[in-house]
Amino acid sequence: MLVWGVNLIHYSIGFFVILIIAALFAQLGSPVLAWIWVIVTIAFWGFGIYRLRKRKLHVSVVEEIQKRASEMIGANQIGSAIHIAGHPLMQRDQPILLALVKDELYF
Repeated sequence: MLVWGVNLIHYSIGFFVILIIAALFAQLGSPVLAWIWVIVTIAFWGFGIYRLRKRKLHVSVVEEIQKRASEMIGANQIGSAIHIAGHPLMQRDQPILLALVKDELYF
């Protein structure tokens, strides 16, 4: 609840700063520039919200895969990584799970 309240205050202040800057552009005699400012800023906010939701969805999918894999093999620790190079049967930039079962490491 506290995080939600802080975010609400943060976004409210940002919204008022955007309006103040738009009003300054309008006062300086350029209402078109004020509207461009508002539209571009709203577009950036929208894109940021889209990226945040996409990231949360990706993280939840990875966590579910890790949970299932951990239950299947009985891992003590499990984590995700991107395979860069080293194993001949894996492709470069392939997402992998690393699991530690007792004293053995599984890919």
